Amino acid sequence: MTELKTEAKQQLQDAQKVHRSDAKKLGYSASQIKHGESPSMVRKGEIEVKLKDGTRIAFPWYRVGFAENAYANTGKKMLAGSGAAETNKGGIRIHHGVFLPEVEALALKMDRKLRLSGDALAGHAVRGAKGGIGPGRVLEVGSQHKGTLAKGAHIDPASEGINRQQLMRKFATAYKKSGGQVGIGSDIQAGDVNTKQPEMMALAKQYAKLSGSKIPSIGFSRNKQVRRIAHGDLLVILSRYVRTRRTKEPSSKDCWRPQRLRETAVYGAYGQRVCRRGTLSRRAGTGLESCDAQERAA
Repeated sequence: MTELKTEAKQQLQDAQKVHRSDAKKLGYSASQIKHGESPSMVRKGEIEVKLKDGTRIAFPWYRVGFAENAYANTGKKMLAGSGAAETNKGGIRIHHGVFLPEVEALALKMDRKLRLSGDALAGHAVRGAKGGIGPGRVLEVGSQHKGTLAKGAHIDPASEGINRQQLMRKFATAYKKSGGQVGIGSDIQAGDVNTKQPEMMALAKQYAKLSGSKIPSIGFSRNKQVRRIAHGDLLVILSRYVRTRRTKEPSSKDCWRPQRLRETAVYGAYGQRVCRRGTLSRRAGTGLESCDAQERAA
């Protein structure tokens, strides 16, 4: 694990180096550069997973963002004022190399890219963010893994034996409990490494469940006006996504149809194909991969 942590720290140093170099060329002062590379939101915690055989594993989760809005929690001075409603935007990955420095580095890179492109939603700037679930720590070894696992061993969260959809549901619950929010003006979360169609759909449904909504979407709200605005903006963006996927005539299994654009747009943010026979899913196996073993092999 030491090598993985060192690599994560190096990623952050490299990202900050590029940021500082670019900012200096543009004439920014040292204080402005320091302010620009400091995230406004850092949320983290642990989610516990219990396998059928009784094995218990605690996985760390992180979410870092640079948007200035009501959900910032680092104490960073808001240049845009107290009424700022910038939106965090970035993926969530499930990977054994996920540590806080790496997540911050990726969020900073994303922020740099979005600032250069000038992306905006509902008139508000979109800022870089990143999240992830990292290597788990074995709290208790169950019957199936006795002799192969030890208490305190580190487990790859992308292992076949770990249900990623369950991880994402727990991530959503922990993120909301920490004070985080999703939607325009707060945070838009997307797929990344090992988080594709099934994982992001599980995340969306969990957020909807926690908010009392029947629509699995990142733009939900109990306020109908906010919900209407959020979905309206998302439709414009996601219609592009839908058009790019229509490479063949839609069949009964491939329902990218104009009359279902609104329904498709709600699910399309997560790369989820809406099918008549139900949504895609991924079955979990029983194997657990040790990060410690991977590091020794390297």
